[in-house]
Amino acid sequence: MPLGIRRKLIGTLMLVGLFPLAMSLVVILVGGAAMQLTRIRTSYEETAAGAADRVADTLLHDELEKLTLLAHLPHVVEFVRAQNKAHLARNPAAPALPADTAPARGPRAAQLDQRWSQLKDTDAPLSAILTNPVANWLRLMTQVNGHLRQIVVTNAYGELIAADSRTGDYFQADESWWQAAFNNGKGQIYLSSVVTNPAD
Repeated sequence: MPLGIRRKLIGTLMLVGLFPLAMSLVVILVGGAAMQLTRIRTSYEETAAGAADRVADTLLHDELEKLTLLAHLPHVVEFVRAQNKAHLARNPAAPALPADTAPARGPRAAQLDQRWSQLKDTDAPLSAILTNPVANWLRLMTQVNGHLRQIVVTNAYGELIAADSRTGDYFQADESWWQAAFNNGKGQIYLSSVVTNPAD
């Protein structure tokens, strides 16, 4: 009989000792698995973010390269020069090219800006901007790439001369993007964040 009690006592002590040990092992395994999953998820998130940045950089670089090539095409350069000369013919008092300050809105630009929202795409001033050869190139580029974006070309005085779609207004030299690209007459590439088109 004393042997039976001893066995029971040893069995009870083992159960009392093994239960916390088993529970500790379960907690360690579950906690370790959760930590491992968190580490794996973080690693995947970092990898995905890095890949997204590389893809965005590649797409942005390609886009800038295409736009730069387009801007240097001889017929585009000639078109802009002709539009600068046309501005000077309309405004003989204007400087040949703006100096280091952004040009002021002239009377024609002010008048067009006032009427801009009422103009139809087929009306003469807007139609000339949306259907000239450079605008057709811009529209073709947008259609081929399938990117949602707006590409505009202004003369040196900030007046809109070509666009692939309708803009919010005619005079662009008062816009922050234009002034940043103008860069006090030195010119530079300007990239904005995503913005909505006020003409939409």
